[in-house]
Amino acid sequence: MTPRPATAQPAQYPRLMTAAHRCLVDLMTSVPALDPHVWFEQRQGAFGMVTHVPFPTLNGVWLHDSSATTSDVTELLDALPAEGMMHCLQAAPGVRESATAIAEARGMTPGPDVPLMVLDRVPAEVKTSGLRIRELGRPEFDLRTEVAAAAFETDPADMRAATALFSRVPGYRMYIGDVDCQPVTTAVSIATGEGVGIFDVATPPEHRGHGYGAAITAHAIRDGMAGGARFSWLQSSPEGYGVYERLGFVTVEQWGLWIAMGHAE
Repeated sequence: MTPRPATAQPAQYPRLMTAAHRCLVDLMTSVPALDPHVWFEQRQGAFGMVTHVPFPTLNGVWLHDSSATTSDVTELLDALPAEGMMHCLQAAPGVRESATAIAEARGMTPGPDVPLMVLDRVPAEVKTSGLRIRELGRPEFDLRTEVAAAAFETDPADMRAATALFSRVPGYRMYIGDVDCQPVTTAVSIATGEGVGIFDVATPPEHRGHGYGAAITAHAIRDGMAGGARFSWLQSSPEGYGVYERLGFVTVEQWGLWIAMGHAE
């Protein structure tokens, strides 16, 4: 089991913890309005969503507030129109205990914790030899798709579907990093309220170990904060946690994650 990263004492970051939590929930609940094919249902403190993008963490139920009841969460999971599709249950720290009971009762598989991390300053530029970072326009989005698919070892068509959906969010920006005209790393940022969220930082295996991921992350944050953001935030994978920690990010929440195969309707 992957050990949980250390979490900052909430007293150190009360405003940022609340603001980042709100940015995450606001971003996710804004997605259904972008595409009529997205299924969405909301209850007090929880919501269910099926984007039909075939990644389990983009389909499922999210518990974000202690006002969510067990019956509401169970009903949302039962209502998911996700036959045969892997989906998730995610839970903020305050509702982790009830989410664990629901997930265990349904035979869902626990995944690694998902740290919600924040950075309350502009990071220094990360110097890397020969790396040129630029923002991509929509006609070049497929270039980023190929790099991200290679990094995440997934089908480019699945990455393309995720990009097609989330690139409709206002404040979406996509970056690519090149060395000798060869794409080696990529990242996405989305301005959400007073924060800039960082997503899908991806470097294919053959290009790792040179600091490219840190460099493109810092670049995206600097752009976002130059545009008016007051802090940056992200949800880290276990593999990326050390990179973000070295940039100065601090974990303010640990979200629980469980995965299940789609149920029969």
